[in-house]
Amino acid sequence: MNRGISLLLSRMESNPEEFPLTLKNNFTSQPWGKYLEAILDKNNAMGFVSHREREELLEKYWGIQGDNFTQEVMTTLFSVGGGERKRTRDDYF
Repeated sequence: MNRGISLLLSRMESNPEEFPLTLKNNFTSQPWGKYLEAILDKNNAMGFVSHREREELLEKYWGIQGDNFTQEVMTTLFSVGGGERKRTRDDYF
């Protein structure tokens, strides 16, 4: 495996907060965005990135994004309510 991809995968595991929720694949706002954009673009002819490496990185990245999305939805749910009591996680699970 390419060492750079291995390092990115390790960083995703240890510091997922560095890969914030992005909608519409806008990677430019992320610290690792330029690397993600280059690697995850299937039309990009990066000869040193294998299909397997790209798929592994995609799976890890979208797993983080899914967790971030769920957190954002839950945060919004808990803050909705105006005059009614503030909802808690127990109201939904």
